[in-house]
Amino acid sequence: MYLIKGSNRALLIDGGNKNIKARKELAAIVNKLRGTTPLEIAVTHNHEDHTGQLALFKANTIYYPAKDKIKGQHYSNNYSWVKEGDVLDLGNFKFTVLETPAHTPGSVTYVDQQHSLIASGDSIGSTFVWLFDKKNLNTYQKTLNHLYAQVKDQKDPLFMPGHKWQADPANKKRGPKYTPDNKPMTMQYLKDMITLTKQIKAGTAKSHKYYVDGKKRGTAYVYHHAMICMIVSSAQRDVFK
Repeated sequence: MYLIKGSNRALLIDGGNKNIKARKELAAIVNKLRGTTPLEIAVTHNHEDHTGQLALFKANTIYYPAKDKIKGQHYSNNYSWVKEGDVLDLGNFKFTVLETPAHTPGSVTYVDQQHSLIASGDSIGSTFVWLFDKKNLNTYQKTLNHLYAQVKDQKDPLFMPGHKWQADPANKKRGPKYTPDNKPMTMQYLKDMITLTKQIKAGTAKSHKYYVDGKKRGTAYVYHHAMICMIVSSAQRDVFK
């Protein structure tokens, strides 16, 4: 979660994990940081580790990806559906919506060009990217090319992914054993992800088995600090041996 306090409005990017127990404390921290500045919420995608505490902010406007399905328990009358090209104007910060599907069909990234801010959710940068279907690779390649075209002129951009803490080698629960450290995240990381998609499609990417709780869930492909995990169903598992 990220809070950007603009001159006119404050924007909370993503709504927290559903397993958070300190709900009142979370709300108190957000309210303390924003002060009297009106608060709005911007969701990157519909997974419940990003939407789990939206009920805390049901009185606020919630910007939600138009192409992602919404969970009924998070519904409020204050939802505003966002799509490619929409702009969230905070005053001195302006975030443009980029549709960046693959991790989910409706994933979006919020980009402030003036301040070189890239709030990507799980589209890129959360140590590795999960793709849940082989066919999503083509979609993801288009997503990366689209994102790069929009941000390539930024100098020293600040990537704000959904799970940045997982990249910290001091965090023993950060991910698979072979998860690369992707810090600091730079434009080169985005370029490496683009290269990795090409290598996967060409059959030349380095890879290893990917496990969750001791069970094989698919294959992880790695290029430098970039990593893509293909999470597949049992019916598809023979493709990723």
